Amino acid sequence: SPSRPAAAWFERAIADLWAWQAEGGSDARPWLDHGRWALRAPLSSEPPPRIGEPPQPVFLPAEGEGVHQFPLGPVMGSLGEPAHHRFQVLGETIVRLEVLLGYTHKGLPALWRGQPPLRAAPFIARLSGDSTVAHAWAFAGAVERALGVEPPPRAVALRGVLAELERLANHLRDIGALSGEAGFAWPQARLGALCEVLLRASEAAFGHRLLMDRVIPGGLAADISLDGREGLRAALRLVAAELPSIRDVMEEHASLQDRISGCGVLKPEWASLLGAGGIVGRAAGRGFDARRDLAYPPYDQHPPTVPQASASDVEARLTLRLEEISVGLPLIEALLDSLPQGGVSAVS
Repeated sequence: SPSRPAAAWFERAIADLWAWQAEGGSDARPWLDHGRWALRAPLSSEPPPRIGEPPQPVFLPAEGEGVHQFPLGPVMGSLGEPAHHRFQVLGETIVRLEVLLGYTHKGLPALWRGQPPLRAAPFIARLSGDSTVAHAWAFAGAVERALGVEPPPRAVALRGVLAELERLANHLRDIGALSGEAGFAWPQARLGALCEVLLRASEAAFGHRLLMDRVIPGGLAADISLDGREGLRAALRLVAAELPSIRDVMEEHASLQDRISGCGVLKPEWASLLGAGGIVGRAAGRGFDARRDLAYPPYDQHPPTVPQASASDVEARLTLRLEEISVGLPLIEALLDSLPQGGVSAVS
């Protein structure tokens, strides 16, 4: 609805998958369903067969003198998910950007429907490879609350370690990718090397580079290994040692600063209207952080420092990522230092 514009994508996805229409919804265009599935509304109780040729996607019209449209995708020259980007530009200014997803939709909700929690968990963990811990933890927490299961304290603390490692790896990758997109390859190469060190340490400590399938309902699939813990600490020390010099180089590189300062500004009122969270929201002055503000375990005992900015441009978001790495490293160390004794699963 106009009062909750950020809900439009979810409303369109629900309509595509279940044929449920949002009351008062302002955008009924398909979003995931491009007319190439054998069935319409495939997750509905009685999905009808597809009839006719796939329709052409519908985008909002270009408005204003001199505004041009151009498409990008869905075939992309990267490892990212296929997506159709439709840009409307006026000179170098992007007036509007619309995105169509769903080209590789896996239908995971249909696969996990009716499964017992431990069988459903691997599907949840594969919703997105770079946030597998976040999704798995959210699912495990929902199952545990529904069934009245209390995960062991050691598992709760290690979930915090896993989540912060995932956050750290994503920041290293994203900062490097942003630098590369701006034409500055050295930070991308160096941060990529640091990320690889962290991924290898994560595999040694927990058995998986991306930490996939580690968080399960009831606790964890396995404890941290003794040798892996020391390797993890060594990787964290390496990141802490190299990050300041990398940050100095990026801040002093005039060409990079020209490309990111004042670019991609999200006005604070738009950020509020869209309910922007995470780095995007905090760079626009929205200080919410679920770890601190909801204070769920283990963050009730280890509250994180939450950097915030107000410029709301690419530079602000980049700076916040660098600062989150700096405050995240000691948080991981503190969680490792205070690990409770005992098992890691309440499920036998």
